[in-house]
Amino acid sequence: MSTLEVPEKTTDHQALLELFNKTLEPIQIHERLDATIAAIPIPSEIFNTIQTCARLFLSSCLQSKVIIQDDMALVHQLENVALPFDNITPNGKIMPRAVMAAEYNILLRALLQLAELIDPQKRFIGFRAPTLRFKASVVSNALLARNYPTEHPHMESWVGHPSNALIAHIPIIGDSDNNYLQFYKTPPKFNDTWARPVNNFNDQANILNKFLPLDLVPQKGVIYLFSAHTGHMTQRRSNSGARISCELVGIMPNTASQADDKETNLNHYDHLFERASCDGLESSLWIPSNDLSGYVNFSHSIPL
Repeated sequence: MSTLEVPEKTTDHQALLELFNKTLEPIQIHERLDATIAAIPIPSEIFNTIQTCARLFLSSCLQSKVIIQDDMALVHQLENVALPFDNITPNGKIMPRAVMAAEYNILLRALLQLAELIDPQKRFIGFRAPTLRFKASVVSNALLARNYPTEHPHMESWVGHPSNALIAHIPIIGDSDNNYLQFYKTPPKFNDTWARPVNNFNDQANILNKFLPLDLVPQKGVIYLFSAHTGHMTQRRSNSGARISCELVGIMPNTASQADDKETNLNHYDHLFERASCDGLESSLWIPSNDLSGYVNFSHSIPL
């Protein structure tokens, strides 16, 4: 393996590591998997609720009059039936529509329960409106030819996530044993230029080609928390099935070594639920905007 040149000063990444370490300090039950990856188990009653709410929301995407309880049947329909609302982005994000606001709000409240597991001391600025992601059993060459296919190794910083963003990946439904997120180990020394935004994932492919893959297949019922500088990609084994996972992004306060520019660190994001208000979501019904941007925004909310 060739040696990567690293400058003496790696301020931004060092600040990121400091944030990650501070995040894990108050979490009593977690497993550190790498410098910027940790696993947090989800209590079974919370995870079962999330699965049920996901089935409700996904059934509404299919305009089913009943909740599709059979997970194999659910992912089969998502993969083989044209969705009435055409609300899945090329990278698999399932975007809520205004017509499914009730089902999305139920899912939203269930998913934001995870904020208590990730941030028990309420240190975060807030959490981005979460999305489900559908990864089909196979991917077309046309999708792989796009600038940002998640089947290619990448970092979230490459698409503009700031260094004080922490990403939670949670497998929920489907064949997560064979269709999964492959993580990469972060080198002890890290060049900040590796994390700069790119126009195409191939622009920095030579960087992540030199990172070592982590021997891990993410399991259902676990939060996998990682940083904007963590290498990862969608990996499929032969004959894999489809899977559905959740993506939840939290924003930490900047450290003293980072520029204290809240606007710069938040303007990439869709709607951000302030941490202090996550517990009060039941007081409003949030109406999603009808777009496929990949970021959940709301046209308005209705007090309840």
